[in-house]
Amino acid sequence: MATGISGAQLGVNFPSGIAIAAVVYCAVAATTLGVLGAEEMAKDDVPLFKAAMQAIGSWGGWLILGAAWTASINELVSDLLSVSRVALAMGEAHELPKWFGEVHPHFKVPRHAVLAIGVLVFAVVLVFDLRQVLPLASFYLLVWFAITHYAALHLSKEQRLFSRFFAWFGMAGCFVLLFFIPPLHLIIGMATLALAFGTRSIVRRQPKFGFG
Repeated sequence: MATGISGAQLGVNFPSGIAIAAVVYCAVAATTLGVLGAEEMAKDDVPLFKAAMQAIGSWGGWLILGAAWTASINELVSDLLSVSRVALAMGEAHELPKWFGEVHPHFKVPRHAVLAIGVLVFAVVLVFDLRQVLPLASFYLLVWFAITHYAALHLSKEQRLFSRFFAWFGMAGCFVLLFFIPPLHLIIGMATLALAFGTRSIVRRQPKFGFG
């Protein structure tokens, strides 16, 4: 819930950032559509790369690859930083082992959370085909977004930019999109969430494991 409220607060504090991102996405999509056409764009796995190659040449392809690499690194770093802070907060709240809630005395960063999440991500990349992992990641992301929309319902009237209708609409959209996830990944996602909740209920009753 705390994470969801933080996400809702972010939209309140930086509404212009969301608007700018929406404009950029629309501009890129419109340009790609104009270069390739709807039919060609629909059947291509990398339409942005192909459009750049057609419009600019080989330099366009390298430009898109460089932007993709930069975006990937930025996404990795930003997600690692944000998720490690979530783990820190959960450790402090005894939702995870309190080991996650410890901060480096000099650098003031949650080093244990960063190391644990970094090792986990590294292991997933090495062991699994990411194309098979992405649908499962999408399931967890939709659950995360649904929690964020739910948290937005708890903002005060002064904190909200828009009506609560949009939060309800967002939650409904998240649940609808769940039906587009492959059934196997949907079952695995629900099973792992149920397992996580069950494990949490059991382990929190055992202070010796460091949750209490």
